Amino acid sequence: MYPMEKLLTGNADAGKAFFNGTGGCNNCHSPTADLSGIALKYSPIDLQAHMLYPEGHHTTAIVTLASGEQIKGPLEHVDDFMVSLRDASGWYRSFSREHVKVELQDALAAHREMLGKLTQADVHNLFAYLESLK
Repeated sequence: MYPMEKLLTGNADAGKAFFNGTGGCNNCHSPTADLSGIALKYSPIDLQAHMLYPEGHHTTAIVTLASGEQIKGPLEHVDDFMVSLRDASGWYRSFSREHVKVELQDALAAHREMLGKLTQADVHNLFAYLESLK
């Protein structure tokens, strides 16, 4: 197991200030909702990995049919010709792109943009803050 003292070198208060301020993390995340008890769910090394490289479905497809009906769900596949998603009922739905309007919302766009701007201090402080959410 990786020693906690090697990972936990940041300042939790500075991490909280970054989370709620310049980092803008609180625009999508909440310490009392999706991040509640996050430090108990993951080991420190896994928490840091999830913080920097989130996993899972993060792109939502919104397909607007010619009738105006909208179907929204996690993106399963997209190329120049087709788009596929899981609807609210869990059904796999596929559409020809020439007959529908497609909007893709990437929930990780802000993460990717921020990764290039984070200083090492920001990463360590943010991690210390997340590690305090027990």
